[in-house]
Amino acid sequence: MTEKVVLAYSGGLDTSVAIGWIAEETGAEVIALAVDVGQGGEDLETIKARAMACGAAIVATRVAGSSALAGAGDPCAG
Repeated sequence: MTEKVVLAYSGGLDTSVAIGWIAEETGAEVIALAVDVGQGGEDLETIKARAMACGAAIVATRVAGSSALAGAGDPCAG
């Protein structure tokens, strides 16, 4: 059974390179997970296509929006 690794995938250069590196170094299938929390930027379909082109075995996308962060508070507040 092939191991699987889930990568929190932003669609940027670092995580795009990480897909291939993780697969090569570990032999694991890489599952890229991209979450839209309202940050703007590229749409999830573009990010999904990039992850697949970089070698992800599976790409999961989710839209969380600001409601997922409601009540989380400010992590920098003391």
